[in-house]
Amino acid sequence: MAQELLEERVKKLERALESLAEVPKQLTRLGDGIERLEGRVTNVEFQVSQFRSDMRVGFSAASRELGDTRSSLLEVIDSSSRATQKLCDEGRKETRELLTDLRKDVVQTLGTEMRVLHEDLVERIQVLGKA
Repeated sequence: MAQELLEERVKKLERALESLAEVPKQLTRLGDGIERLEGRVTNVEFQVSQFRSDMRVGFSAASRELGDTRSSLLEVIDSSSRATQKLCDEGRKETRELLTDLRKDVVQTLGTEMRVLHEDLVERIQVLGKA
C-alpha cells in the first residue's frame, strides 16, 4: 500500500511537472502579446496626440474665421446703418420741402379765395347801398 501511495504521488508530481513544462512557453507567448499591446498602445498614444494637435489647429482656424465673419458682419451692419440714416435724413428733408411748398400753396390759395370773397362782399355792399 505504501508502494501504491508512493507511485501515485510520483505520478501526480510527474503530471504537475508536465503541466509546468508548458509554463515557459505560455509566458513567452504572454510576453509576445504584451509587446504587441505595448506597440499598439504607443500607436494609440501617438494618434491621440496627433488628434489633439489637429483639433487645436482646427479650433484656432475656426476661431479666426468667426472673428473675420464677426468683423465682416459689423462692417455690413455699420454700412447699412449709415445708408438707412442717410435715407431717413433725405426723407426728412424731402418731407420738409414738400410741407413748405404745400404751406405756400395753401396760403396762396387762401389769399386768392379771401380776395375773391372780399371783392364779392364789396360788390354786395355797393349793391345794397344803391338799393
